Amino acid sequence: MGVVTLVSFDGFDLQNDTYKTIELDPMGSPDKSITMLPLAREDGSVLVHENYNAKTITLTGSIKSDSKESLELAIDALKKHLRRRSGNLQYDWGGGVRIHKCVATKFGVDKSQGYISYTPIAISFQSESPFATDGITDTIIASQIITTASNIYSFNVNGTMDSAPVITLQINAINPDNVLREIVLANASLSKFLTIESIFKAGDIVVVDCTNYTIFKNGEYLFGKGQFPQYDVGSGSLQYSDSATTRNITISATMERKYL
Repeated sequence: MGVVTLVSFDGFDLQNDTYKTIELDPMGSPDKSITMLPLAREDGSVLVHENYNAKTITLTGSIKSDSKESLELAIDALKKHLRRRSGNLQYDWGGGVRIHKCVATKFGVDKSQGYISYTPIAISFQSESPFATDGITDTIIASQIITTASNIYSFNVNGTMDSAPVITLQINAINPDNVLREIVLANASLSKFLTIESIFKAGDIVVVDCTNYTIFKNGEYLFGKGQFPQYDVGSGSLQYSDSATTRNITISATMERKYL
């Protein structure tokens, strides 16, 4: 590919007068691994599992300065920044950006005797996730009031990869508030139903992170039963239900865009 503009690693500019990015590779999707088992007494196999592998991105470019000493200081400055445990590799894409959370695993400098104020460089980044983001988190449910035992909220999932929401429930009022009640959050189209059982009271805040598979009520961890709702790209809906007699609950949900 040609010259890539506006490349940075955790805020360190890698496309300016000193640091020049020539190529980022690969720009394609991460590799997918699959597991297939042969059918018993039949031809062919059946797909039983698939997942995307972690992604390695290689940046090739150069460092240019006005003297040997300035060049070496620029190399040291980049080394110092790359030492951090992880950061965001960000670059222009399609009128916006793509962001990979990753760690720099290799930094090569070809500073041979022939180079005085210029040197080629190569950096390998290992992503913590196979997927990129674009820095945008969509609000898919905006502070809707729940007063009935069953509700459905429709929305659109953006990006090029399936995603999962963070759902916040603010309990304004609920009856009864002294016995265990169940709240169920579901994506029925994928048969993913999550049941949360607790004694809920007015003022409680329940946060359900369907990406990291966690549930917290007022900051304390809760166990859930079933599967956390996740969504394919495109149209989707969240089903809410509970076993209370009456309730007044504010539901909100956000979803980070993911990209292959």
